Amino acid sequence: MDKVISIVLARVSSALSEQRGAILVIALWMLVLMAAMGATGVMLGTTEMMISGNHRAETEAVTVAEAGLMRFVGRVNENPSWPKELVRTGQTDNAFSAAALAATTLPGFTTPPDNVLKDSTFTPRGTYQVRVFPDDPVQHYYRVVSTATLPGDNATEISVEGILRTVPYQAWSVASLGCSNSNMQASAGGSYVVVGDMLAYPSLNMGGNSTSKVEVQGNVSVIGTVSIAGDSTGPIMSRIVPTAAGSGGNLTATGGVTVTNLSEVTNQVMAPALKINGTGSVIGSFVQSTPVLVNYCAPARLSRSIPTFEAIDGYIETAKLDGLVMGGASGWKLTNNDIIDLNKTPGDNTTGQVFFAPAGFSTTNKCNPCQYKGHGVIITTGAVSFSGSLLPVDPLTDRLTIIVRDGSNVGSSGSAATPVVVDIRGVIQVGAVNNLGSLKVGGNFDVGNNSRFEVYGSVFVLKGVTTNNSGGHLYIEFSAVDNSAMFRKYEVGQWRRCAYNATTTRCI
Repeated sequence: MDKVISIVLARVSSALSEQRGAILVIALWMLVLMAAMGATGVMLGTTEMMISGNHRAETEAVTVAEAGLMRFVGRVNENPSWPKELVRTGQTDNAFSAAALAATTLPGFTTPPDNVLKDSTFTPRGTYQVRVFPDDPVQHYYRVVSTATLPGDNATEISVEGILRTVPYQAWSVASLGCSNSNMQASAGGSYVVVGDMLAYPSLNMGGNSTSKVEVQGNVSVIGTVSIAGDSTGPIMSRIVPTAAGSGGNLTATGGVTVTNLSEVTNQVMAPALKINGTGSVIGSFVQSTPVLVNYCAPARLSRSIPTFEAIDGYIETAKLDGLVMGGASGWKLTNNDIIDLNKTPGDNTTGQVFFAPAGFSTTNKCNPCQYKGHGVIITTGAVSFSGSLLPVDPLTDRLTIIVRDGSNVGSSGSAATPVVVDIRGVIQVGAVNNLGSLKVGGNFDVGNNSRFEVYGSVFVLKGVTTNNSGGHLYIEFSAVDNSAMFRKYEVGQWRRCAYNATTTRCI
């Protein structure tokens, strides 16, 4: 019996011994598995950190590249001739360069620009370089590539490409914009005619007499009140009528409208109130309502609708660098039938220039006529006066824009012996506003005796008034202005992320 028990115990002991070996093996395998899982976790964590770091670096690089692109657009709108200069002459600067072109100073940069994007603690995050290439020169489109470089462990280079294109100034879509009690007045024998749409703020006063004519052929929108008055005798002197093509003839105002004595509105009047006195008439319907109109004279909108001080100053700097500062202390005067060529390259309207006349611009009575040809802009911080005639050599192709930057006036006056005719194919802007719209200046536009002033484009009088003296004739006919070598406002579109290839100068 004892022997049997001994055998049983021995076998149980052997079995237990074998189980202890199996447990050890299982425990070792568990340790190996756990170690593998730990290593995998570490690898995944490291990979995720690398992915996260690369993603953050790429995001930062895109941000830096976009910052460069937007900064370029901002700077180019301060000096709209820069894209043309970059592409045509190969001028470059640290942050703004045309690839593979000579390294010279870009006009308008007196010091190298800061092309480093910094974070909230002013720690540099990366640098950018903007390159400009022609895309569609006829349409003034440019291909702009901003390449960002991030240093450090996650060194990254990423480019963003966009198409820089021109957009018209918003106010350039109307024949006339007045931002200071627009007065359409014509004295005896004179006339004041606008063909196209007209905007006025904060009031519009139209008035003539039996020997004068005041007329708008188009639509009139007024933020404020309107007074349309004629004379008690004679034909209708003041009126709003359709164009020759049959469009327009409507008056819309946010304030009351008064139509008095031999004056008329051909089509609809929409306003809070309408008063008709004497022989005044509204041939169309009256809709009693307070319309909602876009006020282009409001500071924020005005600063986006016309060239601002900052943009104008950019043009002035371009004129200075090009050696086109004209006239001395007495201003730039044309006389003896002078002909001014506005183009840098004769006959090539894409090379038009900006001229700066600090002390004013004028024609003398010896201009019978003086003439201009090509495309160009004359900017002055003085008065503009015409005592002699000024005409385009070719009315179909020549374009001239005149900007009075400060509070000086624009005017014309002749005599019975030497009547004056002025023909401007472009824009006349009397006054300016800053980028914020918080500062606005401007003078008057006055057409005097024995003179006829014609503008085929647009007229903007920002702070002064527009009047006619005895015998003066002012004719404004809207025409889409194409000063194709300058006077452009830019925006960027068709953005895409890419890798810039310096050899092909292309983003892929």
